[in-house]
Amino acid sequence: MPILIDQPLPGVAIAQLLDGFAHQATGVSVEQAMRMLKRGLAKEIKQQRISTLPTWREASLAQRRFTVQPAIIYKERRYPAGPSVALPVRYIELTDTREQLYCMLPDFGEVLYIPERALLKTILSETVRSVTAILAPRELHRLWPPATSELRWMRVALAEPRRYGGGPSTKTLSGVAEALTDGRNLAIAPGSRDKTLKQLRDAISKGSCLVVGETGVGKTTLISSIAREMFLARRAERKQQRERGAVPQPLTPMFWSSSGGRLIAGMRYLGQWQQRLESVVAELADLDGVLVIENLLDLLSVGGREPRDSLAAFLIPYIRSGSLRLVAEATPTELDACRRLLPALVDALPNVLVAPLGVAHEQELLRITLTNRLRSADIPFDPGVPACISQLCRQFQRQGAAPGPAMRFLQSLSGRKHDPALSRQWSIPWILENFSRRTGLPLALLDDTQTLAKADVIAELQREVIGQEEACRQVAGTVTRIKSALQDPRRPFGCLLLCGPTGVGKTQLAKSLGKYLFGAAGEKTPLIRLDMSEYAGASAGFRFLNDAQGNSASWIQQIRSRPLSVLLLDEVEKASTEVFDILLSVLDEGRLTDRLGRVTSFRNSVVIMTSNVGARSSTALGFGDDLGIDYAGEVRKAFRPEFFNRLDSVIAFLPLQKAVIRRISEKELGDLRHREGLERYGRKIEWTEALLDHLARAGFQASLGARPLQRTIETDIVAPLSKWIVEHSDS
Repeated sequence: MPILIDQPLPGVAIAQLLDGFAHQATGVSVEQAMRMLKRGLAKEIKQQRISTLPTWREASLAQRRFTVQPAIIYKERRYPAGPSVALPVRYIELTDTREQLYCMLPDFGEVLYIPERALLKTILSETVRSVTAILAPRELHRLWPPATSELRWMRVALAEPRRYGGGPSTKTLSGVAEALTDGRNLAIAPGSRDKTLKQLRDAISKGSCLVVGETGVGKTTLISSIAREMFLARRAERKQQRERGAVPQPLTPMFWSSSGGRLIAGMRYLGQWQQRLESVVAELADLDGVLVIENLLDLLSVGGREPRDSLAAFLIPYIRSGSLRLVAEATPTELDACRRLLPALVDALPNVLVAPLGVAHEQELLRITLTNRLRSADIPFDPGVPACISQLCRQFQRQGAAPGPAMRFLQSLSGRKHDPALSRQWSIPWILENFSRRTGLPLALLDDTQTLAKADVIAELQREVIGQEEACRQVAGTVTRIKSALQDPRRPFGCLLLCGPTGVGKTQLAKSLGKYLFGAAGEKTPLIRLDMSEYAGASAGFRFLNDAQGNSASWIQQIRSRPLSVLLLDEVEKASTEVFDILLSVLDEGRLTDRLGRVTSFRNSVVIMTSNVGARSSTALGFGDDLGIDYAGEVRKAFRPEFFNRLDSVIAFLPLQKAVIRRISEKELGDLRHREGLERYGRKIEWTEALLDHLARAGFQASLGARPLQRTIETDIVAPLSKWIVEHSDS
């Protein structure tokens, strides 16, 4: 089989199998990289993780230059970014055993079917153009090929046909699915799933079924456990047949796991994927096998533009007749979406419900898993570690059901079990430290043995937000509720509305809260900020939830990847009614569900909204004015009652006093002292009271508050200071 060899640097060689580059190995030489790749493939074949390899008959590597235009995307529009670039693009022409031609672009991650060789250049050009059309210059640079690359051929023996020889054919099935036989690393707490396992066994013995449960409850573990159980039972039966002198039945796996995308991968022409699925159904019937789909929605989203044209619709007759045994997974919201999009599919699949684990069973599962994983390294753990992990994840990882979050956290720790620092014992302080590093939460919130004074939280917030003592005090109450674990577990950590004039510190307080709550890991403050004035008018709800391609909006994807964040909705009163309807479910239930049933959890987030409502009731807001505005009353008038009732607090911000402006100016100058240029050149700055007076006057406007202050410092201080430093760099 052909192997792509890359040598990006001297002494570095990368060998990659032409299977979508799912298998690769690195070495100091080409020969070492080839040996490592061959060894890895042989190991995966032996463990039944792969049963087929690419069957390319011919392969050739070539390179062509294409003129591309870098661009940036801003507000869904494309703008050129600099001059055009002659991009070298390497491609591999591949011919399979059926004489079909394909073109692989290794740096683009694309595999193209070429119906006629004369169309190769056209298809290649169109693919490069479409991929690079939305790439910025630095993203374009990542597509640059390595310094040296070549193709070599390698021979790998497939042992799988000998192992399952004589049994039913799995030629099509093994190319689109993985055999589920290895469940040795799975753990189930004794007594926790007996009833559910019995229901699942009975359902599988009768035909197809749908395993329903929240994300993280262990649906995949239960299915894999039964697959492993049946595989071992058949292997024991085979051994008994051999002992009796009978010819044993072939030991072919019964359970095969796949996905909608994999089932139709490479199928480009009308009728191709339907023909493949018919072969899969026939092979499974010969095996008396079971097709396992991890996400039922996968089957509805591929195959056609509408659910009625999808893989799911195609498989319904086979499921009803019993020709296909399908075991799929779905969450309750995904089940509702499937019932709405394709009711016939849900009707054909009896449900097996999986409930979240209770605290006692979760802790027992963690204890068993810890014992199994640390036994080989002879590392003990404190008896309280399972309870500590369970408590932390139930309070601060609420985006999944038990035991999912706790098991994922434990998996992240297990990768460090050979760390020299852990050679003695896993302790509760070490667990807390790693949880803090992983989530960004401070130890003061995580450790029940540490006290947390509200005054200390207020003082920490006031270091960044000056002159808003009452606002800081109310926001600090959110922190103390989180520490005490008394907040509603079904809602976000906090739902706050900050009201007041422009430029008085509302956004800064949101940033400071995010830094205090989720910034312990030292990364960028986890703040997701939206300008809600962009979500007014027609189709505002769609634009709020989706990007231009119809995928989830970027802010939703950020929440999914990092649930422990502050979501800041600026000028929320400008959003349309449709957007407010969407926000109601976020504020009330802490979750957002799209049309396909995918759930985004906000239960570990703080939702902060800002508004100028109330401040606009006066046109005379100025330097130090305090008109005693009833912000809560103004908010009640401006917003619907159901929205107001879902807020934890309405926090008023006062206009800035002259003394406050001076303190803010002094803080900004203090921050200026730590800029890289001053430290590099060894310069220190001092200032006079007159300068503070000047900044307080020039950096404040009645309509903008202290927002102009930063610009004033840059123009009146930083610019002249920069000029002086570069002109006197030798002094």
